[in-house]
Amino acid sequence: MAGLNSASDHAKLALILLGVSGLFFIIAFGAPYWSTRSDGRAGLWEGCVDGVCYERWNQWVVGWVKVCQGFMTFAFICWFFSGFCTLIYVLHKDHENDKRLVCAACILISVAAFCVFVAVVTWVSNATFSKGEVLNWAYAVACAVFPVFGFTGYILLRELRRRIK
Repeated sequence: MAGLNSASDHAKLALILLGVSGLFFIIAFGAPYWSTRSDGRAGLWEGCVDGVCYERWNQWVVGWVKVCQGFMTFAFICWFFSGFCTLIYVLHKDHENDKRLVCAACILISVAAFCVFVAVVTWVSNATFSKGEVLNWAYAVACAVFPVFGFTGYILLRELRRRIK
């Protein structure tokens, strides 16, 4: 392939989807607005109540928040290396026929999709929503990211099957 001009449509689409969905994933990953209520907000890494903010990586943070943090962090790592493998596959001429890169990228982004799914389901199933507390835009972005990650995995699987034939 040795460049975008000679890359297959599947590889180009996967690279674009990885970039765009990754940008939205990073926004959801770092945003402190997964849920809000009248007196504060909560996110993966920070929560605020009555104007007092606290970090959520201390020992006293409830276990389900740590589970969400862990799955989202692992999803970030998988997304990063999936993007790296896809970028090398598309742009480096010595790896244009390397099916291992496509296979690794496909597995990694599929694992990332699963991890984001587990994190958003864990958040919504364990958060105790008091009166007036709602899920916010960052949670919605995270919910939108995992199907795109899954679709990207499917596109990479199609690219792998095309390469095998």
